[in-house]
Amino acid sequence: MNKFIFGLFLITYGIIKMTISSLVLILPEKQRIALTKMPVLGSFFENKDSTIASKVFNLCFFIYGVDTFIHGLYLNRWLITTQPFILTHTGSYIFHFILGVFMFSFFYSLLNVNNSSYIIEGIYAGLFMLMMVPVMYIYNMNHDSKLKVSPASIASFLTIGILLFVGTIIYIQNPTRLMSVVNIIAIPMNSIM
Repeated sequence: MNKFIFGLFLITYGIIKMTISSLVLILPEKQRIALTKMPVLGSFFENKDSTIASKVFNLCFFIYGVDTFIHGLYLNRWLITTQPFILTHTGSYIFHFILGVFMFSFFYSLLNVNNSSYIIEGIYAGLFMLMMVPVMYIYNMNHDSKLKVSPASIASFLTIGILLFVGTIIYIQNPTRLMSVVNIIAIPMNSIM
């Protein structure tokens, strides 16, 4: 994919995530409800609860939106011309691991007590972010050559398999609760490029 177009996608995704998340967090309920009437984007503002879990969900996606936005700016060399630590291999592994573990564990603990769609979204987003750590490792170690078999690459494939298994079990137990397609596409794209 063309890096410029990919960078524009990441910038757009980041801006949308930061904007929607911050508006849901800071807008009074009356204004937020008015935004639900917007075509297409209105569904993002449907937040039927004002629990801490809802605020944590929006904060997590605001943080991920910032990372995506920075990544897009760096890819197109707009405003950011030197690679920030968060976009280095090590920084990206750390960021995805910490946010992934936090989101998965926090939202999984609420799975059976809260039926809101953002709970399952948080679980799957956490799993995707965790899965991206070994995927990024395998990609970074092998993108210029054939796949090298090493203990670290074997552990990476096992980790991916375990996370896919966990995601499958969660899906089997909650078949009607799914993650948005945009996040399914954006999380891997932000991680690999």
